Amino acid sequence: MKKFAITAAFLMAATAATADEKVLSPFVGLERETGTNVNRAFVGADLAVPNTIFTVGTRAEFEDVGSLTGMSFTKAELNLNANITDNASLYLENDLNSDFKRTETTVGVKLSF
Repeated sequence: MKKFAITAAFLMAATAATADEKVLSPFVGLERETGTNVNRAFVGADLAVPNTIFTVGTRAEFEDVGSLTGMSFTKAELNLNANITDNASLYLENDLNSDFKRTETTVGVKLSF
């Protein structure tokens, strides 16, 4: 929970500092898996790199499986997105475990209509 609070405080401070540039887009969310009774919280931000086609994104995820220990850090994501046209973008998604070791990398293209 301490890591979650520190991350949330950092994102609020960064948002206030960059509110005029609109380059930082923080987000938070909550999820519940009904079949497994897992509560999940996530926090992150997307940063549009000024004067480029790139966006860098991060996300930290915390889970509570009903134990008395509360929320625990479970994984992180580090993503890179390149908008090559108004309707197409390339992306690279890296999943990291709780020890910040890469567990999976996904490369793809997204087309919007």
